[in-house]
This record gives sequence, structure tokens and C-alpha cells, in this order.
Amino acid sequence: MKSRIIIGITAVFAVLLMVFTLSGCGDSLIGKWRSTSEKETQLIFVSTGKVTMSDNDIELTGTFRDDGQNLVMSMTAPNGEKYVIEATYTIVDGELHLENSKGQVEVFVR
Repeated sequence: MKSRIIIGITAVFAVLLMVFTLSGCGDSLIGKWRSTSEKETQLIFVSTGKVTMSDNDIELTGTFRDDGQNLVMSMTAPNGEKYVIEATYTIVDGELHLENSKGQVEVFVR
């Protein structure tokens, strides 16, 4: 009986730790982002490495990887065309700044 209580308390603390960690991840790509430009682009990053990019009526899906500064998204369009998008990124004050190799910056907010 005592070991069940200890296991239960440990499980509650583990869940709380996860919730507090995730809610404090202001510098994480994970989540939904929308462009601040007129393009209306949305990005959704999932912790499993999946990404969805939507712009008006077009949706691309695929995977992403990042190292905390560089982002590579490998996506497929509805017509089967494949795209690889590479950018450097920073997250500052809740804004995701993606910069491509040409120096163009797109800003996203949650």
C-alpha cells in the first residue's frame, strides 16, 4: 500500500514537471505559429518531428529537424511535389524569426 502511494506521488510530480517545463518553453519551436506578413502562412511544429505549413488553401506536410539555430523542413505538397526549406531561426519575445540563405526574414507569432 505504501509503495502505491509513493508511485502515485512520483507520477503526479512527473506530470507537473512536464507541464511546467512545456509551459516555460518560450524558446521552443513546438506549437502553432502564424506569419505577421500578409501571406497568412501558418506553421505547426509537433514534438514528434512533424511539421505542417499552410498558406490559404494549400497545405504541405512533412518533417523537421533543428539544432537550436538551424531549421530544415522536408515537406510534400498535395500534388506530390517535394520541398526542402532551410533557414536559421531565433525566437525572441515570443516571435519566431526565420531567415533564408538570401537574408530574407519572415516573422511568426504564436
